[in-house]
Amino acid sequence: MNQRIAIVSVLLLMTTIGSAQTTNASIYGSILDSSGAAIPKASVTATNVKTGVALSTVSNDSGIYIFPSLLPGDYTVSAEVAGFRKDVASGIQLDVGSRISVDLKLEVGTAAETVTVESSTSPLEAVNSSVSNVVSLQKVQDLPLQNLDAGSLIALQPGVVGDNFNGVRSQSQNVTLDGVNIQETRYNGGWNSGNTVASSGVDLVAEFRVSTAPVDAEFGRGMAQVQMISRSGTNEIHGSAFEFNRVTALSANSWFNNQLGTKADGSLAAPRNFLIRNQFGARAGAPIIKNRTFVFFLYEGQRQKTNTAINDTVLTSTARQGIFRFYPGVLNGSATAAVPTVDLNGSPVQPAGATGPLQSVSIFGRDPNRMVADPTGNVALALKDVPLPNNFQRGDGLNTAGFYWQEPATNNFNLYNLKLDHTLNQRTRLAFSGQRVSYFQFNGYRGQVYPLQPTDTGFRTNYLYTFSATTNIRPNLLNEFRAGVNYYEAGFTGPFYPNESSVLPHIGTQPFFFTFTTISNEYTSNNAPQGRTSPLYQYADSMTWLKGRHALKGGVQVYFDSSNGYNSFYVLPGANIGAGSAAVSNISTIGGIGSNLTAAQNLLLDLSGSLTSWEQSYNSAGGLHPAYIPGETDRRDWRQHEYSGFFKDDWKVSQRLTLNLGARYEYYSPPFEPNGRAVIPANGSAGAFGISGTSYASAFTPGATGGSLTQLVLVGARSPNPNTQVYDPQYNTVLPGVGLSWSIDQENKTIFRAGYAMSSDRNSLRNADTEVGSNPGMNTTISFQSGGLLNLSNVGVPYDPGQALATVPLTDRTQTLRVFDTGLRNQYYQNWNFSLQRQITRDSVLSVRYVGTKGTKLMSGVNLNTDVITSNGILQAFNVTRAGGEAPLFDQLFNGLTVSGAGAVNGTTVRGSDYARSNSTIASYLANGNVGAFANFINTTATGTNVNGGLLSAAGLPQNFIVTNPQFANVYLVGNNANSTYNALQVEYDKRFSKGFVYQGSYTWSKALGENELGSTQYYDNSYRNPQNRSFDKRIMTFNRTSVFKSNGIYELPFGKGRAMMRNANRVVDGILGGWKLSGILTWTSGLPFTVSAPVSTFNQFTTGQTPDVTGPLSKATGQLQFNGSGACYFCGFKQIPDPSIATLTPSIASRSTLFAQTGPNGVILQNPLPGTLGNLAQTFFTSPNFFDLDASLAKTFRITERFNFELRTDWLNATNHQDFSNATIDSSIDSVTFGRFTGAGGANNNRIIVIGGRLNW
Repeated sequence: MNQRIAIVSVLLLMTTIGSAQTTNASIYGSILDSSGAAIPKASVTATNVKTGVALSTVSNDSGIYIFPSLLPGDYTVSAEVAGFRKDVASGIQLDVGSRISVDLKLEVGTAAETVTVESSTSPLEAVNSSVSNVVSLQKVQDLPLQNLDAGSLIALQPGVVGDNFNGVRSQSQNVTLDGVNIQETRYNGGWNSGNTVASSGVDLVAEFRVSTAPVDAEFGRGMAQVQMISRSGTNEIHGSAFEFNRVTALSANSWFNNQLGTKADGSLAAPRNFLIRNQFGARAGAPIIKNRTFVFFLYEGQRQKTNTAINDTVLTSTARQGIFRFYPGVLNGSATAAVPTVDLNGSPVQPAGATGPLQSVSIFGRDPNRMVADPTGNVALALKDVPLPNNFQRGDGLNTAGFYWQEPATNNFNLYNLKLDHTLNQRTRLAFSGQRVSYFQFNGYRGQVYPLQPTDTGFRTNYLYTFSATTNIRPNLLNEFRAGVNYYEAGFTGPFYPNESSVLPHIGTQPFFFTFTTISNEYTSNNAPQGRTSPLYQYADSMTWLKGRHALKGGVQVYFDSSNGYNSFYVLPGANIGAGSAAVSNISTIGGIGSNLTAAQNLLLDLSGSLTSWEQSYNSAGGLHPAYIPGETDRRDWRQHEYSGFFKDDWKVSQRLTLNLGARYEYYSPPFEPNGRAVIPANGSAGAFGISGTSYASAFTPGATGGSLTQLVLVGARSPNPNTQVYDPQYNTVLPGVGLSWSIDQENKTIFRAGYAMSSDRNSLRNADTEVGSNPGMNTTISFQSGGLLNLSNVGVPYDPGQALATVPLTDRTQTLRVFDTGLRNQYYQNWNFSLQRQITRDSVLSVRYVGTKGTKLMSGVNLNTDVITSNGILQAFNVTRAGGEAPLFDQLFNGLTVSGAGAVNGTTVRGSDYARSNSTIASYLANGNVGAFANFINTTATGTNVNGGLLSAAGLPQNFIVTNPQFANVYLVGNNANSTYNALQVEYDKRFSKGFVYQGSYTWSKALGENELGSTQYYDNSYRNPQNRSFDKRIMTFNRTSVFKSNGIYELPFGKGRAMMRNANRVVDGILGGWKLSGILTWTSGLPFTVSAPVSTFNQFTTGQTPDVTGPLSKATGQLQFNGSGACYFCGFKQIPDPSIATLTPSIASRSTLFAQTGPNGVILQNPLPGTLGNLAQTFFTSPNFFDLDASLAKTFRITERFNFELRTDWLNATNHQDFSNATIDSSIDSVTFGRFTGAGGANNNRIIVIGGRLNW
């Protein structure tokens, strides 16, 4: 408590209380006489041209004046003082967040005389050292955009790739609207994540600034800054009514769909999915009191319908009766199989290889455990709404087939926005805005598997409220206060549970769902009800003081984050069909059943209701006395407080040199759960190491002692440990920001900038939920299995879930523990830039800049239970055994286990290695070099002992012989483990609108390196290939695009009334030839890095990120996009061969190997690494094909009256219908027969989309 009081006291000393960065602009400059001497006490007035609002100030003793907080717009600035003529500068354009220098020179004369100068604001900002760009209202309105979302224009800025800015993680962003953060606080996702609260539609957003490398202490909550401002009313009534329509008929099919060709009847094998989207609405801005009070209102709606082609697998009518059909001697196949046993109409077709005619046999009356169909009637009830087949292109054709249908779905929303601006007096300006967006959809989660089933429904309701008050206390002292509420609420109701649970199967009063083996299942646990409510309360206050040549500003910012989320996964029990411990018998005696045996057995299991397990989850409500409660949802209400303060000085050293100096303090409280539901080890992260010890010193050390069993406890308010936090708070985060802006020439046409700044990131509440909230002890899933037959007659619900927070025994080894490092520090980024800007023409500027970033102490997880295979002798024993030798360690491990035909392992006449080679599971590990999977098998198997890990105990080996903490399957310790670097050259040409043309083009060459991108994942579960040498995984980041060219432009054709050509055209000619406008966005980039994989566990139990060994010369250019008869491929020149390591194995082991290698040009071979090694091919070595996209728009404006006009417009997204192979799914496994082939589309806009819209403007 004393520490928190100290934090608040420090912030108050910085003169403010607050939370969000200003989006207003500022003008400052000097008032000089004709000789260049300063004129003090001159009266300076800035007037907004559209609203008439005028603000006044006085120049100080150095002749310097400042307007630190002006609404963006067009302004005139005037200065006057006794003895001099009044000077007026007009045509000053202020963009969001801009800082413009306007110097005025007064000539001797009388006050009645006025000198007016057309200023035309320079495209250069001469006082700013940040790297930023402004997206103007014209671009927001006229460029072609998907979904009318102005936010997508963020992607056009240099250094932005997807959701990453200049090489930093996507969470390191602060996106604001009218100065208030609009990111959903639970996920803290970036602008492209889909988790923003407020709309950024083209009829709402006036303009926005994107700062990719900010050097400004005022900015926090991440490195990248996006500052949007909404439209406001003016002195004139203006508005628009609009509708835009997208339909399937105008869209092209994708390349991958077209590549599948046509069916026998000539129709497309993969037609375009049906989609109709209507976006419509109206906006209006007007004065309530001219020059003083203004209002803006917007309504926007969307109605979207989609039909998605689904081909489910269902039972045929005969199979439902328990009649299994097959042809002896062949495997059943659908009509499109290589060897079909039915035609397209479902009529049986006898293949040439069949040894007899069609057989139809009953599967009942054979297996004594499953003589009849499910006697409870629940299977029949579950199959009631499952339709019969209508196509025979899937399944086996004779017993299972396809049901093709168009699954409907909707995605609708309604947006209401109101904004009020009021000038209270010459000193005070107020603003308020409120926005409500409500979404509704059904079948958003693919809840309706079959047409007669209930659908799922989803809703989302977002609110955003902002209030600001700007007060000029004195001419040189201004205060800005801002408050906001960002409120996100979303929910999803499952298709059956709870509203439609009456139609589900029941045992007694307990509803449940089946997981069948032969058909598409009607229900999955992920379709269970879930939702969240995430409010973010924000407050800010800052003060600006002009003192001599110093513009000083200080302030504080306060955020109160929270997110209350829940889900009901597996609260509804699941009955998993299978044989369980009672194997199916007597089906194999059916004459000629052959390779169709498994399908026949599965049909019997489904129809008889035989179960392999019954699963149900139980959750605890936490608190002082936690207990599992049937039907309780998994719920946690996470909260976090943020306090920050800043102080900065924009020091105008001279007319040509400005220094930006500042520092920022940030405090992020550890996330906390106020209802006693947060679970961590009793002694923090030290407890994650379990019996091995209390720190990394004891990790990965077989037999280590010094620890004890991990005990899990509840922490935080209303728990037994109210004063314990999930990790220790950090109070010393101070972040400097320094830079300079130097005008090299007297005309201020060449500017050199340099800047350095630091920023820190908050830990999202979703990460807190996954790393702390999902730990064992508050949730348990009962998976009931029987030693004998298990079916719906003897499942015996309900089950006792046991005691919440009971100690996880050493023999569990199935659950995952996630723990924050108790000493977790704030992750932070450093960014620096050097740039040279040159004004080329009055309206254009060329920029050349270097930008670098460095991420330090980035959060990532280390799995403490990564298998150890070297120091404990497992690798040596494994290699000896696979080569045909005998390993003493295996004698110890497998002592007493029986080798078929030889007897029990005794270490002399029957060796442990003999057992390993004779056991089918272990033999497969040996054959494929999977020593990590083998070690994991030894650590977890109950073979021979009926206790998980029992082989270790029986052999007299320590429980932590293989993993650090054997209580758990995985133990992820999340700490400051990762780093990143980014270096880029950026060249940009920007032309403001003039002569009917506006253009922006940029080229970026960059390289991003690091160990983990994190991306949009909800977990920090990194599986480092070698956790003891984490730098081994440093690689080119998967979002890196080495070369990026982006351009966008708008061109008003020079024909028609008032234009360069036909300026005096009559109404008819102007109606035909005038008012045309072209706009477009062109993007070309190099491809994305990707990893060629060798999916083997040769170093530990994980295969993720494993790469092959390379022999021979291998060039990055080896991968090339090519097309052949089977589609598109990237490694067309490679051929699959048996892996060379197979030659070193004994014949019996070699016969079990499924390993392959790839041989390519110049004799290069990609092969699986040997046991105990990692592949020598670097991760992300290859780069996918280049990306190209052209979006275009054509618009025609028809003038109705002087006040009204109508615009007709068509947007062509991906106008060239160019398939994006840079994001496409590629089979990158060297062990796959389709290695190097592109198997599916990725990314967005994989087909041309045409949108037609109209607008009535006034």
